[in-house]
Amino acid sequence: MSTLQDSLRLVFARSIRSGEHFVMYLAHLLFYLEHQLLPRYWLWPSGLRPTIEGLGALVGSLGYVKSHCSSMPATTRFLPPKNVQALHGHFDHGTQGGLMAMLGLSGPGTEWVKARLARCPKCLEEDIADDGLPFWRRDHLVPGNLFCGYHGEPLCTPCDQCADFSKYQKYTRHAGFTCGCSLQAIPEAAALPTEVAELEIEMSRIGSRLLDENYLPHLNHGGIGNVVAARAVELGIVEGGFYRADRAAEVVQASRFRPLLERKGIVVARTQSYADLFKGKMVPRTPSATIALLAGLHPKWEDVEHAFEHIPTEVQKVQLVTRSLETRLTQRERKANWKQKNAEKYFTFYAKDYAKELKKNPDASHVELMRKLPHSAGFFITEESLAAAGYQVPNFHTSDSYYKRLDASFSQHVKAKANGFVDAGWKHRITRHALTRGHRMSTNYRHLLPHLPKTRDAIERLQETTTAWKQRVAAFNEQASM
Repeated sequence: MSTLQDSLRLVFARSIRSGEHFVMYLAHLLFYLEHQLLPRYWLWPSGLRPTIEGLGALVGSLGYVKSHCSSMPATTRFLPPKNVQALHGHFDHGTQGGLMAMLGLSGPGTEWVKARLARCPKCLEEDIADDGLPFWRRDHLVPGNLFCGYHGEPLCTPCDQCADFSKYQKYTRHAGFTCGCSLQAIPEAAALPTEVAELEIEMSRIGSRLLDENYLPHLNHGGIGNVVAARAVELGIVEGGFYRADRAAEVVQASRFRPLLERKGIVVARTQSYADLFKGKMVPRTPSATIALLAGLHPKWEDVEHAFEHIPTEVQKVQLVTRSLETRLTQRERKANWKQKNAEKYFTFYAKDYAKELKKNPDASHVELMRKLPHSAGFFITEESLAAAGYQVPNFHTSDSYYKRLDASFSQHVKAKANGFVDAGWKHRITRHALTRGHRMSTNYRHLLPHLPKTRDAIERLQETTTAWKQRVAAFNEQASM
């Protein structure tokens, strides 16, 4: 490693910049000297301690890199101590199994947010290192960010080839380097209405501040739980130790941060996980989700800052008053007798409402129709009881409505991917896998293809033969050279 360090110093004197992403800095070094320092993945690579120590004064100490050249300061705020220790061990020494799930990045249903090699066009003009090239700002690489927190501009990404770090690391050598494609705004950001975009910009600014270890040092896993619990009591979401889902829904609905909460998957429900969330027993694992939650429970972010000026005090636990076993059994029997006595009456009442909803929404599934009825309808009507009484019930196995919607969604996805590859001059063959990648059903769509004629036709028509691929690339290169 010392040989590499000496070689680099002979070629140039450019050190890492504060706020520059460390892995992208390693990619930058490829401009000056070929090396084998780059990890396979850029987001949370492992075993970087020897590399950092070997580069010496070019990057500073291990602690400096973590604090100023990675997203570690923001990410660790939202993790319990044992997970923080595991993350540091992964970064320093070796791979930690289950890390992506621990960080909420393992896929939909786990606070999933996309990790992109994004950049801000205005920052590319301002973030110029000593060698005259723009560097990768760590703020833009925090998963979930859609906007630049400094300029309020949508973050941009290049074509799929330039964004594939594991295969084409040369395209990440500096933030402005691409294969010749043009940077495009992240689709989710470009499609947002103005008022929602302003909220996203505010969240990005807050996220950039949280990368500074000196900003709100008490905003950590324990402190967040205490502040959320205290605020939930103030707002009546938790009352007498009991979680009030209806009140939580009212608060979220009235919050100006409601669009962000919904995008982060915080859709209030009457479940134990949401009870734990508002009682401070559970903290979202991603910075964006936690920022949205804290902001949604307070009128302004300044109020959140005020709550974390000092170490937040733990909310006093209320001893729940439980009923005796005898009382509970008596009430349970009384409730069962009441339901049995009124079953026919309420079955007819809710079945008529079910039929009306089906008439208004002929393509809806049984589950979707039940969601349109009051919660108590589930006590009296079921799929089987409705069918036995002669009511029409959508059947997933016999109805084509689900497949029609999936077919429309999937075929549009395939066409959009093909157009994107062609417009960007993608240098690889457009295969079936390339066309389907990124859709929610991409991993198990093959057995559904008999039900998806539009998708099947789009794939067969748009995937390339070797001859067609070579012709397309040659035509693109010829046009680009004119």
